[in-house]
Amino acid sequence: MEAYKNLFKGKTDSELLLLYKQFLESEKSNGIPDNELGKIRDEYCKRQTNGILMMILDLTRTVADKWYSEHKSDEDVPMSQDGFIAALLDNYEDACERGFDSIVLAIDTDIGNTYYIYDGTDGFHCDIWDYYFDDLETLADQLYYELHGNITEIRIE
Repeated sequence: MEAYKNLFKGKTDSELLLLYKQFLESEKSNGIPDNELGKIRDEYCKRQTNGILMMILDLTRTVADKWYSEHKSDEDVPMSQDGFIAALLDNYEDACERGFDSIVLAIDTDIGNTYYIYDGTDGFHCDIWDYYFDDLETLADQLYYELHGNITEIRIE
């Protein structure tokens, strides 16, 4: 059995508009005719026993995700990997310019986790690993994928 795939993801706005319109029409007629949506229905039904339900859920999810991505507030946009690395490097450079002899960068997330990066004689160390990194950028690159939650603050301690 092939891995589950939402057949509506990747559709253009105009394709989704047509499919959603066909879905609304099918609600009125109590059936999905052999149109574009009907072809997708057939594909879902070949792949799963509850194909109609999964098709409706996937279509609703895709349309809702598009709507949400266009209407969500700035706080709901997670920091990008490049933005995260740049923010850490900026904070580190700021600490160096201030003449700190011991630099600890703290990263807070929206679920209450705090990650600490230490600048030591052996290199850069993060409290979630038992090893050191030669440079902050490499550590930040790896840490970005290990973080739990969205980043809310990066600060020097």
